[in-house]
Amino acid sequence: MSGLFLVRRAALDLETFNPIGFKILLEIAVRLAPLKVLEVPFVFAERHAGESKASLREGMRFARHLLRLKTSVSSSWFRMAGVGTVGGTGIAVNTAALWLFMEHAGLGLAMAALLATQLSTAWNFVLCDRLVYQRRRQGGWMRSFVSYALLNNLSLLIRLPLMGVLIAQLAMDYRVANIATLLLVFVARFAVVDRTIYRGVPA
Repeated sequence: MSGLFLVRRAALDLETFNPIGFKILLEIAVRLAPLKVLEVPFVFAERHAGESKASLREGMRFARHLLRLKTSVSSSWFRMAGVGTVGGTGIAVNTAALWLFMEHAGLGLAMAALLATQLSTAWNFVLCDRLVYQRRRQGGWMRSFVSYALLNNLSLLIRLPLMGVLIAQLAMDYRVANIATLLLVFVARFAVVDRTIYRGVPA
């Protein structure tokens, strides 16, 4: 990552590059993988003047950029892991909202689940759009959000009867039933979102 490198210009697609700072070699190595690389090692001499650019802040920038590059060229399994991580926080938001609406607002299961779904939908969309897909959606922000919300509400139509069965037949706590049904529909929902809103291209 010293910045001293040679590469065939014909191998580069400069329009796809978006380097941060002086780490353009990182951009090339990740986006052109598997890239045939030959490294010639050298040792830095002791600094006699000036100041190093290395810092904790620069290290964090490097890590964020590496994560962005990894998600931009990764397989659907990597994107699923990212969406799943965000979804885990969304499950917490959804279940907490469900409890709040049922226990403190006195709403029934269906209405509470509907309202909780709207909150977790907004939460998940913003985080996935910004962190996992880097806002590279197919269409405008509002159109993508409406599509995402519609998908989540359609999945709620499947989840509600299933929650009723789990609660009535298995005496399952409604919060546990909520989490179980959210996990069950995750893979199908991810597949639709990844292929329709983002077309499998996160960045």
